[in-house]
Amino acid sequence: MNTKEKKKSVKTFSVENIKNYFSGLSVNPKILTYTFWIVLLYFGINSIMELATDTYATFEEAGTWQWMLYENGRVINGLIYYVIEAIGLSGGIIYYLSYAAALFFLYSALVIIAHVLLQYQENAFFCVLLATVTVVNPFFIEYFLFIEKGLFMFAIFCNAVAFGAVAYFFRTKKKKALLLAALSLLLAVFIYQVTLGLFVILCLPLILKHTKNAKDFFIGNLLVAGLYGSNLLLAFLVTKFCLKSSRMGGISNIFENLRVVLNKVVDISTGKFFQLNDYYRFILLVFAVILLCIFLEKKPANMWILPAYIYLTAGCIIVSFFPYIMGVYGAYESRIIYPYGCILGMLLIWCTLSLNPAKIGKQLLLVLLCFLAFWQYRNYQDIFIERYKCNQADRYLCEIIGNEIKDYEAETGIEIKTICYYKDQVETWADHGFHTSELNVRAQSCGWSKLNAMNYYLDKDYVMGDPLDEYTEYFGQFNWDTYADEQLIFAGDTLHICSY
Repeated sequence: MNTKEKKKSVKTFSVENIKNYFSGLSVNPKILTYTFWIVLLYFGINSIMELATDTYATFEEAGTWQWMLYENGRVINGLIYYVIEAIGLSGGIIYYLSYAAALFFLYSALVIIAHVLLQYQENAFFCVLLATVTVVNPFFIEYFLFIEKGLFMFAIFCNAVAFGAVAYFFRTKKKKALLLAALSLLLAVFIYQVTLGLFVILCLPLILKHTKNAKDFFIGNLLVAGLYGSNLLLAFLVTKFCLKSSRMGGISNIFENLRVVLNKVVDISTGKFFQLNDYYRFILLVFAVILLCIFLEKKPANMWILPAYIYLTAGCIIVSFFPYIMGVYGAYESRIIYPYGCILGMLLIWCTLSLNPAKIGKQLLLVLLCFLAFWQYRNYQDIFIERYKCNQADRYLCEIIGNEIKDYEAETGIEIKTICYYKDQVETWADHGFHTSELNVRAQSCGWSKLNAMNYYLDKDYVMGDPLDEYTEYFGQFNWDTYADEQLIFAGDTLHICSY
């Protein structure tokens, strides 16, 4: 090959091959517009700073990057927190950078997923709503209530990229797309491990869509499970054995865990779970099943509808509760079982991709999606408003205590330097009126935010003291449910506070 042929070959690879790699993909302006307004509508109110109990610690303490790295195994988070602490960014700048990044990555994730769905369904608005209801589901809201919301959304974005890459592979069989999927999931797993469940759940309807025989079904499942399992196993090994996290439990009795998990799935699906009311999700699932089975234009073999539904539902449950089945996690939080919130959206994606609903079925699906999107919007705004009220109550309590400290210092001439904390008989996790969602915990009820909230709101540098046995016994006699002056005892340069 002469020099000219080599140059021509290089040019062909750098231009034509890249063009061919993305052949069939184009940006739909309607999707870009619809997604922009939905993201802005859902999370515009959150542009005002709100603080979780963890946020007080992030703003006031150094070394948060060590907690992120060594205890949580979130390598990327730890690196970013380290850079932020090294630069010395203020709390406000950190928050708004994270918020802007969250909006950008969430927008990008929904755009990607909607474009994938558009390959199978021509209505752009329908695809955007379907992507929104699936990703921004009722369990999703907790990700936007933490200071690292930008990182959480980057993990969601990485899962969306991996989903898009696998969808591209299913359509074209180009194996290079799988490399992109693997790299994306690798980034996501070292930001927040459980988000990888979103990738699997999005892929399940695609597997059914592109299954022509048992071999296709087996290979599709093996491919998705391999991408998911290999990255999750890597994260477990790194966190458990390299970083030696004390939070990462060992794998325990799987069969006993499975029994507990199944009972918990029923409780979560039919009972109250944080902001979700009794039977809400169960009723919606029943409605979705009726919708799927009645309004079909081309009746597929009826024998395959039920097995497909069981496969999708079981797959969603297994992936969502996998950390609990393995015994790695024990506490059930909405952010940890977030993938389970995708179940209804996933079933509607399956209906759209594989069941070919009739015109009336599509119209009813659109109505259902609009209802879900509106309900989740209202639900999110209620939670955000509750968070702002909770922050206001936290600040008010700190200012009351701050005024008591000023009076004591003016009378005695002694400056308070140390604060010791105690509990009464039953500590209140949420003030009256702020407990509806169970997502907004008061700062004075958590050990990592009690002192940090005081220092943040009062602009002080108090240090935590060791509680004394005599005061521990004394405060243990009471059971307050609101602030009282008797909860404060001054002794020299130390303030003893009982958290009600």
